[in-house]
Amino acid sequence: MPYGDIRKIMRDEDLSEREPNKAKQRKWVRYERRYSNSMWHADYKMLDDGRWFIAYQDDASRLITGYGVFEHATTKNAL
Repeated sequence: MPYGDIRKIMRDEDLSEREPNKAKQRKWVRYERRYSNSMWHADYKMLDDGRWFIAYQDDASRLITGYGVFEHATTKNAL
């Protein structure tokens, strides 16, 4: 699967639901960088089958720079 928006990946894998109230404009913004690659976010999520999903997102562009599904949430797998 090519890189893309985390919401699209999660929807394609049937791992998320639509939540209209969360889609509303917020008055505040956390982690907003002006330039791409100045900060990335990484997050693990345990899937229903016990495996771990990890995604890396560029803060400025919101581009998913990489992701994977692993049996264990380890440093080796994150790297």
